[in-house]
Amino acid sequence: MVAYRAVFGLLILSLIMGCGGGSPPNTPPSKTTGKSQDKATDGSPAAAQKAVADSRPPENPVVAVVPDPKKDATTPIAGTTEDGSSPVIEPPADEPPFQLEAGFTQLGFDDFEAFGAEAETWQPTADGVKCSGKPRGYLYSKQPFQNFTLRLDYRFSKPASLKDDTKFKGNTGFLVYITGEHKLWPVCLEVQGKHVQMGAIKENGGAQPVTATDDEPARQQARHAVGQWNSLEIVSVSGALSVSLNGTAVSTCQPDFLSEGLIGIQAEDHPFEVRRLRIRRD
Repeated sequence: MVAYRAVFGLLILSLIMGCGGGSPPNTPPSKTTGKSQDKATDGSPAAAQKAVADSRPPENPVVAVVPDPKKDATTPIAGTTEDGSSPVIEPPADEPPFQLEAGFTQLGFDDFEAFGAEAETWQPTADGVKCSGKPRGYLYSKQPFQNFTLRLDYRFSKPASLKDDTKFKGNTGFLVYITGEHKLWPVCLEVQGKHVQMGAIKENGGAQPVTATDDEPARQQARHAVGQWNSLEIVSVSGALSVSLNGTAVSTCQPDFLSEGLIGIQAEDHPFEVRRLRIRRD
């Protein structure tokens, strides 16, 4: 009886192993639903959209293009000028903030009187004066000066039709040692503001001819274009003048019978601006 039971148990065991073969039963694939997708992506529709987006191949990135001022300065832009040529982009001047130098006093519109002017001839600006150019006349300082250093910037309005700066007739002047009666023009020495003679020294109003030196090549090299600011420095030492244009020496004169007087600015038919007019008594 015992042997019979043992044989029967071995028979049952062999049948079970033959049917399973040691491997799990095959199960049919399950269908994936929207609900199951949400569970696979943390249960959030936004997360599901992110998962889809992440599975796509990356597109070409968008790169911001930053203009290069030095390169763009010589790159033609759309359109043409009147003569058919392509205009170019002119980069803005990189100008540091103005600081008044030690020992200098800034002169404003209220430090001058006007001769031969109308209401619109001279107008104050934030850092100087502007002039319409007409009628002819001049501003003159309320105080006289003898030994001094005078510095200023000035520029003309550039005509839209101007093609050649050497043909520009813009004119003004900076007067020193103004003496006697006020008239057109007073007895004085003049530092030319005329564009083509910028910084030259001459006599005015019947003053004796001045003995001067003048460096035209230096002027041409130093002078800025019409419409841009040009800087003048005028140094007076007992009647002798020396003039620099944008930091370059361009003219000198020997002492004459004039050595002290008022300083002034001419209105001579052409509009212009003066800024940063300052003086130091030496």
